[in-house]
Amino acid sequence: MSKNMLETSPQSLPQTPTTPTAPVTPITQGPSVITPASVPNVGAIRRRHSDKYNIPMSSEIAPNYEFYKNADVRPPFTYATLIRQAIMESSDRQLTLNEIYSWFTRTFAYFRRNAATWK
Repeated sequence: MSKNMLETSPQSLPQTPTTPTAPVTPITQGPSVITPASVPNVGAIRRRHSDKYNIPMSSEIAPNYEFYKNADVRPPFTYATLIRQAIMESSDRQLTLNEIYSWFTRTFAYFRRNAATWK
């Protein structure tokens, strides 16, 4: 550090105001809990959104099921889509991670033959 910097006293430094220069607008208090009454038509929106995705992926896989089951070709679906399909095909609509892996390898030859690269 230079000698001038050491000799500078705090009084000679510019001071920042400790009080706000602009008026502070108080935050209005709203309800602390969102209820169905406070958000209209949430259920209807949610139902329409889920119905849109309720088409089973199996209808897309079915025509090529044997191909994907036997050919070492990566299926043209995202992991999220495949995981969703595995869950939708399960009897109680829930799977452990190990059960999802098993579904991938049972359903697609690509995942059976390339297990080390996708897990």
